[in-house]
Amino acid sequence: MLEDYLDINIKKFAWFSSLVIMVAILTTVFYWFIFGFDSWNKNVQIASDLMLAAVG
Repeated sequence: MLEDYLDINIKKFAWFSSLVIMVAILTTVFYWFIFGFDSWNKNVQIASDLMLAAVG
């Protein structure tokens, strides 16, 4: 039903979604190896603060 409504192939969409998620995970892991978890954690906190400031 959803496949007909959106005119997409669910199997191809699932593969694409899985690929995007895997790339995001691998990118995060490589960032941790290069810059360290503490740097990543600090940057994520800054990004979170900026998003909250933009909303408020």
